[in-house]
Amino acid sequence: MTLLTIPKIMLIGLFKISPVSDIYSYTNLGGSSASGDSWRWMYSNGGLDLNPLFPSVIHISSAFGWIDRLFINKPFTIQLFNILITLTTAVLIYYFGRQIGNHFVGILSSLLFYLIPTYYIYSVLPGYEPLWLLLLVISSLCFNRWRLGHWQISNSYYWGWLLMTIVSLILAQLIRPLTPIWVLSFFFFTWMTLHDNHISKAYQKTRTPYQLAGSFLILIIFTLFLAIAPKVDRQIYHIPFTNNSSLYSFTVGSNVRAKGMYDLTLINKLEKINRKSHSAQRYNQMNVLLKSRLKHNLRYLQRTNGWLNFLIQKNQVLSQSFYGIQFFVMNTKSLSDASLSSHSEVSFPRWLTGFTTGFQIILLLLTIIGLLFYWPNLKYWRIGNGIVLMAIILDGVLLASCLVEVQSRYQIAWYLPVIILGALGMGKYDPKAPDEEDVKKIEEAFDNLKNPSNEINH
Repeated sequence: MTLLTIPKIMLIGLFKISPVSDIYSYTNLGGSSASGDSWRWMYSNGGLDLNPLFPSVIHISSAFGWIDRLFINKPFTIQLFNILITLTTAVLIYYFGRQIGNHFVGILSSLLFYLIPTYYIYSVLPGYEPLWLLLLVISSLCFNRWRLGHWQISNSYYWGWLLMTIVSLILAQLIRPLTPIWVLSFFFFTWMTLHDNHISKAYQKTRTPYQLAGSFLILIIFTLFLAIAPKVDRQIYHIPFTNNSSLYSFTVGSNVRAKGMYDLTLINKLEKINRKSHSAQRYNQMNVLLKSRLKHNLRYLQRTNGWLNFLIQKNQVLSQSFYGIQFFVMNTKSLSDASLSSHSEVSFPRWLTGFTTGFQIILLLLTIIGLLFYWPNLKYWRIGNGIVLMAIILDGVLLASCLVEVQSRYQIAWYLPVIILGALGMGKYDPKAPDEEDVKKIEEAFDNLKNPSNEINH
């Protein structure tokens, strides 16, 4: 992994970053915060533009600002940070793959993730996705460890893994509002797998309420956080954030003309409202506009019966395999020109797009193989339940993409389930023969259930 990281560092040295679009907002606002500018001052002087509509932008910029404070207030600091956490994510994916499958599946998962061509390039840029993906992997790893432990509710490990799951999910939500998919997936998964055949009926009487209580607790705490988050943000940043930060994404995601992507016409209308008024009431006017456009978009889809074609178009946008190279070109000064915007069309050699597309097609085929090959073996508790969890998350991400704004880089949301399923498709794993280490852990878990007073270190 370390050797595979060296080319990334070389890219930072060879190509000077010149941020555009969202990446410009993160680095610019984060740099201003690191320099001592308060968020209230930036808001009062128009430095935040439309970003009070998007609290996640402020959260990301604030995180980048703290990193810049600790090190050097330059974009390459965040670039190095992203390289480091991408490497960390690969290591954690190895452990997650090993939890679900075995050592070989863990290695395959880690390598598949680290060698995705488009994300390999994209992770060099100062974007938010590497941090968001790291938090999602941590939450999945902790949740899976919690459900495999079978601890008594009085055991500190039960609460420790559960707490880390909740904290990582909340932090991920601050960065991108798509995180509820993971919360709901964990909840539905728990209900679907209450009766694992490797647990005797005597122990299911205590295990079932513990699993249900934990899944309910995750859902309730996360829901409460969503309810109070706008008020907390206003107190921390002293900015009049909107209460409905997802409205823009739903509005853009239902726009047939823009294929569910960035809508320049809508942005110009929002900018016009922003320039016309400097009071906090302008965000209410923006919300009225967004609600009006959303209703118009939905009526149009209903009238023309164009849902199927529209969803196909959105999925075509989402599955484009060369977003990393495209964003790298846009955000590097030595490769882009002044007229190149974040939404310009950039042409690449056919061999390059063919390579990235080929890798993605192979990964998706492996995912299908993993599902088809292991799906009949769902009675085997560990790999079967892992398949179910990954399938639920993948379905949730794909369904959410039908409703909200899409960009090709948003496919990062389904990387974790696709990588695990793809690795299972590549790996040779006999679900009928768990290794000795697995059997030992199961037996120790049973002993712990028999004797709750015995503290077993897992």
